Amino acid sequence: MHDIFPYDNADWDVADAPNATLTSAYNAISADVTTLESEMDTAEAAIVLNTAKTGISAGQTAAIVLNTNKTGISAGQTAAIVLNSAKTGISAGQTAAIVLNTAKTGITSGQTTAISKLDQVHTG
Repeated sequence: MHDIFPYDNADWDVADAPNATLTSAYNAISADVTTLESEMDTAEAAIVLNTAKTGISAGQTAAIVLNTNKTGISAGQTAAIVLNSAKTGISAGQTAAIVLNTAKTGITSGQTTAISKLDQVHTG
């Protein structure tokens, strides 16, 4: 060893010589750097894939078309509206009930008799 790195060489110190602890630390650090480089390569590839999106998928397009293709209402909705808005008056049954209720212009003879009997009991 002294033939390759003589003691009088200013570039070589015993502290610079490889030893087991330094070699182990270097190897561990080197492995960590390699792992980080691999993780960065994966992240960069994911970024490229994500930023390469310039439009929407065929499925997204189809969903939009189905949703915006609604330009009117269904036949069932139309029928329900017609049934509801065709009511321009009241039914015959409603008319009859109103007539029966408003035709009362006085009291019956039976009611008159009953009232007079009450009056006799009260005054008598």
